Amino acid sequence: MEIEGKLSHSLTALLVYGSSMGTIIYTFTEVTTVTGKPFWIAILIGVLAIIPFALWILILGSYKKGGTLFDILEDGIGKFFTKILLLLYILLNIAVSASMLNLSAGSIKVFFLPRTPLYIIIFFIVLMSTIFANSGFKNCSRLIAMLCVLATINYFIGFSISFFNNFEIEFLKPIFDTSGSQLLKGVLFTTENDAECLLFLMIAVDSIPQTKKHYLAIFKGLLFWSLILSIATLIMEGIIGQDMLSRVAAAGVAVASDIRLGSFLSGLEIFIMITYQLIAILKTTIFIYCCFTASKKLFNVPRGKPLLILSALAVFAASSWLNSYNIGYFFSIFLGNYIIPAFVLFILLLCTISVFIKRRREGKNANEN
Repeated sequence: MEIEGKLSHSLTALLVYGSSMGTIIYTFTEVTTVTGKPFWIAILIGVLAIIPFALWILILGSYKKGGTLFDILEDGIGKFFTKILLLLYILLNIAVSASMLNLSAGSIKVFFLPRTPLYIIIFFIVLMSTIFANSGFKNCSRLIAMLCVLATINYFIGFSISFFNNFEIEFLKPIFDTSGSQLLKGVLFTTENDAECLLFLMIAVDSIPQTKKHYLAIFKGLLFWSLILSIATLIMEGIIGQDMLSRVAAAGVAVASDIRLGSFLSGLEIFIMITYQLIAILKTTIFIYCCFTASKKLFNVPRGKPLLILSALAVFAASSWLNSYNIGYFFSIFLGNYIIPAFVLFILLLCTISVFIKRRREGKNANEN
């Protein structure tokens, strides 16, 4: 049952699942280098490790019903410092979206449109995402959910053929050829680089009801993504092997281009490329929406189409400025390893402190009265 103005538990699960589809679909190859053959196990555990932080956000949201984490911060540390954090949040979303768009557009350019300028491809993705973000949160959420379902189905349509002719179990042996410290590094890398979904939850928590079903929905969304991502990477390893997988860019597309079934079926990379672009559109939609929502609070504007347009232009400008697949790749790793987890943890701790400060103030006022 859907509470009016709130997300249903099924839509919440799909949103969490979709928002987790980030730059990790490109940068997971770093995990293969660090961890070795059981990298898919590190990916599985790494995504699951995000669940406590996602639930932490939902718990904090219960102290400010109908509000975001920034509303909680405003009650605790005041408007001035909250506005500074909002600005940093907007800039971080722009930075992550720029790296994602360069990876996505760069893949299209390399495999399909080598003569097309990168900024042209980026422009059309940003334009479509802006149209989606302009449809309102509920409609936008449904579109994101639809895109992530289509991306998942399309991905496995492309790779299901591989089991008949290309999958080699020998590529997976020995299953565990790494040390505990290497596995831990892979888990940590995955958790840090897939924490983008927490940025979205900071804003979306105001539309998630505080029910057991919705807590379970967040758990299910991340559990499903951990299974899908680890299975997908396991399939890729079985097709070309861990050593080769660690050396390729846009691994899913590169692997799919090698899939053949007899002499009549090839070119399956188009399925995987479509999947990558569906993910790019849904993630860019999320980033633009987050920038737009944070901007409205920053400038204290309840409604403002100009802010949506400015958010989209900022994403497009930053993405065009990077203008490189390689820069986008290493920039996304830098953001994932150092910036996103630190920012998320700082906001969560500060919100927790703000809740205690507010409750202490309310307790003092009650005693005085």
